[in-house]
Amino acid sequence: MVTESAGVDAALADAAALFSEAPGRVVVETTDADALREAVGDDAAVTALGTATATGELSLTVGGESLAVDAEEIAALRDVLARELD
Repeated sequence: MVTESAGVDAALADAAALFSEAPGRVVVETTDADALREAVGDDAAVTALGTATATGELSLTVGGESLAVDAEEIAALRDVLARELD
């Protein structure tokens, strides 16, 4: 979750990596991806999506296209439905 003091910097080859769905797919934040790979073995694929930051911003690069959105803008976007339904 992106907040004023927490963000993410992610880079992916294509949009399919962002939106693909598979049974049992989860997102895990870890400081040791190799230990996670060792723990799950052949039971699950471990793919690095990006890194946690302290910037308060979602910085996303997909297939050479980049986008950066700060925590305040994300919060406003999340509130759209509530505002529109009032």
